[in-house]
Amino acid sequence: MSHKDALCAFVAREVSRALNGPTSDWKYDLVRRFDLLPISADASGALFLRADGEVLNIGWGRSEVPRVVEDVRPFLPTFKHFVRTYPEIGALLDRPEHGIVCKPCNGKGCGECSGLGWVTNCALTFRSKTDRPQAAGR
Repeated sequence: MSHKDALCAFVAREVSRALNGPTSDWKYDLVRRFDLLPISADASGALFLRADGEVLNIGWGRSEVPRVVEDVRPFLPTFKHFVRTYPEIGALLDRPEHGIVCKPCNGKGCGECSGLGWVTNCALTFRSKTDRPQAAGR
């Protein structure tokens, strides 16, 4: 199964699980409203994952429509925690082709690289490689 197929199946399964779970769960209302997999939510808003790998967010009190996140780098610590819970989608955090080994930790993982062992100067998405924008200068 390809990464894209595995991600699509994972999101569909988890959306279904949330909808069939307890209605008191914080994920239930978000899944029912947006048909997206909630990754995290806090006082400022919520972060979602769509089956195609697109990451979306919504800020409470602002637009009621989730918006596509064009660069997920600020959210990498959140996704690292999420992948610990769901290791089957760990490939989301594989180093992209334009990523480089983090120099301060030599790839072992530190605060500078959100524990991933790699960094990138380019906008980062979780869409399939063919859908990703190319790094500047390529």
